[in-house]
Amino acid sequence: LYKISGDDTLLLMCPQAKVGTHTIHEDTTHIREYAFENCTGITTVDIPKNVTEIKTSAFNGTDSLNAINVSEDNEKFASADGALYDDVNKTLIKYPLGKTASEYVVMDGTVTIAESTFTNNEYLTKVTLPQSLESIGAYAFDDVPLEQITIPSNVEQIDVGAFYGTDIKEISIPSKVKVLNATFKGCMDLQKVTLSEGVETLENTFEGCHALTTITIPASVTSIIGAFSDCTSLEHIGVSEGNTHFMGHKGVLYDEIEKSLVAYPGKKSDRTYTVIAGTEKIGPGAFKGNSHIVKVILPEGLKTIGHQAFAYC
Repeated sequence: LYKISGDDTLLLMCPQAKVGTHTIHEDTTHIREYAFENCTGITTVDIPKNVTEIKTSAFNGTDSLNAINVSEDNEKFASADGALYDDVNKTLIKYPLGKTASEYVVMDGTVTIAESTFTNNEYLTKVTLPQSLESIGAYAFDDVPLEQITIPSNVEQIDVGAFYGTDIKEISIPSKVKVLNATFKGCMDLQKVTLSEGVETLENTFEGCHALTTITIPASVTSIIGAFSDCTSLEHIGVSEGNTHFMGHKGVLYDEIEKSLVAYPGKKSDRTYTVIAGTEKIGPGAFKGNSHIVKVILPEGLKTIGHQAFAYC
């Protein structure tokens, strides 16, 4: 289904019953949101030279799509090994949902990986990123069986949930990245994390990382919210010297500014723990899910015990 508007021809919708190769009409200039949504039988899409806009959601639900090809005469977009790039903005827009390769090398010169670029691909286990890369979009690798990836040192931004639910086992975060929001949520195989000095905010970052056993918070971190919730194997949280906001005490994380106990590791095996003197708050879910602790000694002056602070203990 196409719509003609002045000099523009918009591809609005491809019939969901379409199978095999779909060649977009040569006069098309725009491919709109969800244009190919749930076209599960399409295997290849050919994009003509006049297309100047492609919405990132255009290929949602194309389970069998293994190649997006772009005319060599197109001045805005390009394809490399079946993946779609914005050549002008140096952005990888879409990796085909049904492409069965286990490895992919992102094209040199790429600056941005767009939102949901690799989402739900069931085959990729290794992706190689170029040194030119600066940002990774929200949910870029969501629910991909990704095991190996190295984040280049030039990356400055990793948007929410970028590696949500992947099979990554080890990761290092470069120093230019400031905020990690649900970045590795649900990565149940993640065992080793290195956070460089420069990271400032951890929000739900490692929630549900069941294999993570220990982590060190850099001196640069000033905000931690729910970062270690449901980390059932976590035994120790350390804090680097020089951090003026947080401190570690016997593997337990405290916020010195707020005078609060932030997180007690989910698998810390002590049966008894004495909260340090001067603590005024026990944070939400602080001890949640620890099956070893049977006695907690609270200090005089404690004012607040957060929601579900001792749930399932």
